[in-house]
Amino acid sequence: MIVKTIPSTWLIEEEHRLDCGPFVKGSVEARKILEHLDCRKDALVDVTKNGINGMYHVGQDKIIWASDTGHGVPFLRSADILRADITFQLLISRKQVTNNALFTCPEGATLITRSGTIGRMMYARKDFEKVAISQDVLKVVPDTEKISSGYLYAFLTTKFGVPIVTGGTFGSIITHIEAENIADIPIPRLGRIEEEASCLIHESAALLSSYQEKLNESTRLYFSGVGLEDITPPMWHSWGSDLGFATKADVKSLRALNFNPRFNRLCERIKQKPWKPLSEICLEGTLRSGPRFKRIDAEPEFAYQLIGQKQIFWLRPEGRWIAKSTRWRRSACSRLHDTGCGSRDPG
Repeated sequence: MIVKTIPSTWLIEEEHRLDCGPFVKGSVEARKILEHLDCRKDALVDVTKNGINGMYHVGQDKIIWASDTGHGVPFLRSADILRADITFQLLISRKQVTNNALFTCPEGATLITRSGTIGRMMYARKDFEKVAISQDVLKVVPDTEKISSGYLYAFLTTKFGVPIVTGGTFGSIITHIEAENIADIPIPRLGRIEEEASCLIHESAALLSSYQEKLNESTRLYFSGVGLEDITPPMWHSWGSDLGFATKADVKSLRALNFNPRFNRLCERIKQKPWKPLSEICLEGTLRSGPRFKRIDAEPEFAYQLIGQKQIFWLRPEGRWIAKSTRWRRSACSRLHDTGCGSRDPG
């Protein structure tokens, strides 16, 4: 339980808001520190394109799914914007996206998760102009004549920006934020530093776009080199249904996918070319799961960061900080750390 004493003036300034979120997560403190900075500060709404209309999400629009890229556009949900590789996403109707421009966003926008887990952010690089983004993501489009897009993103992701964004949440069961809740965030204006920060963000975004392009090209090169082609969704669906098949199970598995006719057909297609089991091309002893142990939360200076199976594919993984005080726990975490999987030391 977190116990915190706050002055009554904070309650007045927060319009007598009595939920504890803004007070224990650092939102009010961040605003107070920014107020005392000796520099000009602009409200977020004043540096976005077309004011409040520059902060938007798609709203309640029933999704129409598509099965191939000829009729569909990659669809990014709130967790998907954090992924390092956005190649293999579910597709939604291209016609639906064309009819509702709010699905899309321009390069340079700041994307903020606005429902459930709030405040995760991503810079919209060039790849994102070709995708559709769900209603759970708020798009903040900067007015580039007033502020550089990279600097705005850089500030919003700091230890000042994130608490203020998350401090504007509302909802008792599923929390949300809307544009109006973050419109008054103060943005410090720092002159030359803004351009330096923006250049670094733009450079990193360009590198990520290049990474995605080269990753896709390497996949095409691999399939071409072994005389195969990547299976398309229409081809996969044309091979029949996943339901209503009969087969003889063996003692190794009762999982239906392992006996699925489409799955077995795909395996046989691959085995027509020279192949080896995955275990034979991995370093001995590395193809395994991590150890099981009791998780005890601790402060970062006394802990390893444990990364889950979903977050490990994110550009900036988030994880629990778990204690490393006992010998057996330190040994288990160190083995994971040495192999580059599962955890990392804050040092």
